Amino acid sequence: MSREDVWRLEEQERALREQGQPPSPTSGSGAYVGEASGINILDTVFSSPQWSEPKARALKQLFNRPRTKEPDVAMALLPTHEAASYLATTFLQESQWQKPFLLGKEVLALLDRVYAFGKHEMVTSQDRFRLFMICAIAIVPLRRRGILDLHPYSFFLTACTLAGDIPLVESLDGLMNLLLIARFSVYYNTGISIWELGRTCMRSCISLELHLPPLQSLQPLDEQHCRRIFWECYVLDRYSSTTLGRPFSIADSDIHVKLPVPFADDEVERQPLDTLHRLSKTPDPNIEPGPMDVFILCINLRRITSRIYDTFFTGNQSVKLDAWSMTATADIHVKFHALLQDLETWRQSAPVFLQPECLYQRPQWYDFMLEKERNFLVRGVIDTLPQQDGAPPGQLIDLCLDSASKVIRLYADMYIAKHINCTRTYFQVLFTAGLSLVYFTSIKKMPGVDSPARLYEDTLRDCSIVLRNLSDIMPDAEPFARIFDIVCEHTLPTRFTGPDSETRNDSSVNGTAQVQQTGAAAGYYHSMITPISNSRNHLQQSEHNGNTDESSIWPSDWSFPEPLMTDMETFASQFACGDFSADIMDDFGGDWSAMNTWNGMGTI
Repeated sequence: MSREDVWRLEEQERALREQGQPPSPTSGSGAYVGEASGINILDTVFSSPQWSEPKARALKQLFNRPRTKEPDVAMALLPTHEAASYLATTFLQESQWQKPFLLGKEVLALLDRVYAFGKHEMVTSQDRFRLFMICAIAIVPLRRRGILDLHPYSFFLTACTLAGDIPLVESLDGLMNLLLIARFSVYYNTGISIWELGRTCMRSCISLELHLPPLQSLQPLDEQHCRRIFWECYVLDRYSSTTLGRPFSIADSDIHVKLPVPFADDEVERQPLDTLHRLSKTPDPNIEPGPMDVFILCINLRRITSRIYDTFFTGNQSVKLDAWSMTATADIHVKFHALLQDLETWRQSAPVFLQPECLYQRPQWYDFMLEKERNFLVRGVIDTLPQQDGAPPGQLIDLCLDSASKVIRLYADMYIAKHINCTRTYFQVLFTAGLSLVYFTSIKKMPGVDSPARLYEDTLRDCSIVLRNLSDIMPDAEPFARIFDIVCEHTLPTRFTGPDSETRNDSSVNGTAQVQQTGAAAGYYHSMITPISNSRNHLQQSEHNGNTDESSIWPSDWSFPEPLMTDMETFASQFACGDFSADIMDDFGGDWSAMNTWNGMGTI
C-alpha cells in the first residue's frame, strides 16, 4: 500500500468520525449517554434529600440492593483555607501518585477560587464538590494513621449534596467527577457498584473518543490530560471486571490512544502544539522518577492482567481442557510462562526511589502487586488445566502457595509499618490469598507431613490478625474475617485455637515485636497482638441446634472447585466492588445473620 493510499484511508476515517459529530474532549459538551450506559446506577450515592428531583428520578436502580449502614456522621462544613491546603497537599503527595487524573495545577487553582477573599458566594458547585471529594480522599490515610480525627464520610456526604448541579457524564469534567467517586468507593461502601461505575466511565470515554488519537491538534498538556483520564478509566474497568469475573467494557484491540508520556506537567506544558508524540524519555539516574512513571507502571500491570484474564478466565481463551491433550497442555504452559515473564519484566521496570515518602514509591508495594497478579495467573492456569488424581500439578500448587503467602506477608509488614492503607480491595486480596493457602495445602500431598497447612501456620495466623484489624476499620468486612477464622480453625484445629491463641503476646504479625521494642508506635499495635476471638465457640453453640458432630459441619475434603470456597470468594469480590446486582445474599434477604446455617456451618 502506497503512502497516498494510507493518507486517503486516514482522510476517510476522519470524515466518518466527523459525521458522527463526537464531542471535542475539551468542549465540555457532547453526545447523549442514556440509561443503557449505566448512568442510573449513581442513584444510591446521591440519594440525599437535597438532590434535585430531575436528577433523583434518573438514578433509581440501586435502591433495592442490600446496603451497609453508612457511618453515623454529620455533613462536614467547608474547612479553613489552612486545613484545605494541607489536605490538598496530602492528596497530591499520595493519591495523585497512583491516579493522576486531575491536573496538579488545577487542584491548586481550585483552592484559590474557593478561598478567594470576599468571593465565596461565587464559587461553583463543581469547585465545592471537587474540594470536598479531595478532602474526603486525603483524610482516609490521615485518619487511619491516627493523625486526624476527621471522618472522611462526612466530607463525602457534603459532596453528595452538590452533585445534582455538576456534570457526571458527557465531558472530561464528568469523568473526573466519577473517578473521584470511584476513588473514595475503594475505602467506604458508598452503595454504588464500582464495576458499573467503571462501565459508565468507559462509555463516556468511547463517546468522547478518548480511546482514539485526537482528531484535532491539542495543546500537549490537554492531550496528556485526555490520555490520563482514559487510562485511569481503563484501570478502573480492568480492576472491577477481573475482581467480579465480568466482561471488559472495551477490548484492548479497540484502544489506539497512546499511553501518557512520563513527564511532569510543567515539562509537557512547555512543549509546542501537537508535539506530545515526539516526547521520549531517556532514564537519568540523577533524576528521581515522578507520578507519571508510577501511573504508567500501573497501567502496564493492568494490561498484563487483561491478557491473563482473556487467556485463562473468560470464554475467549483459546483452550479449556476437559481431557489431557499434549499439544493443548503445552500451549497452556507456553502462555503461562510468557505471562510469568511479562510480570517479572514489569517488576524490573519499576521506578526506584532512594527515599520513599509514600506507598507508591516503596519497593515492597511493587513486590506486593507482583505477587498478587502472580497468584491470579497461577490460579487461572490451575483452573484451565485438567486435574490428575483429583489434584492440580504439584508444581503449580507450590507456585500458588508461594505467591499467596508472599501477598500476606508483604501486606502485613507494610500495614504494621503504617505504609499501606486499609481498603476494601486489599481486604479482598488478603482474604483470597488466605483461602488459597487453606485450600491448596489441604489437597497437597507431602511424604511424612500429616498437614501441609502447618508449614504456613504463622502466615495464616498473620492473615487472620490483619483481616481482624481491617474489619475493625471496615465493620462490614467483619463477617469475612470471622469466616476465615473458622476455616483456619478447621484446618489447624489444635494449633490455631490452642492455649497460645488466648495469650498470644509473641505470635503476632511478622515484625511486630521488633517494632514494639523500639517503641516506634506504642499503643497503635496493641490491637495487632490481642487474641483472635475463638470462633470455635460460636460453632460449639450449634450443639444446641442439634449439630453435635463437628465433622458434619465441614466437608471431608476441599475437592476443587469446592462451592463453599467459591461462594466465599464471590462474597468477598462483591464486598470489594460494592456490587450486589447479582448478590448471592439475596437468598438471605441481604442479612448476614441469616448465614447461621449457611452450608451447614452452624452458628457464625
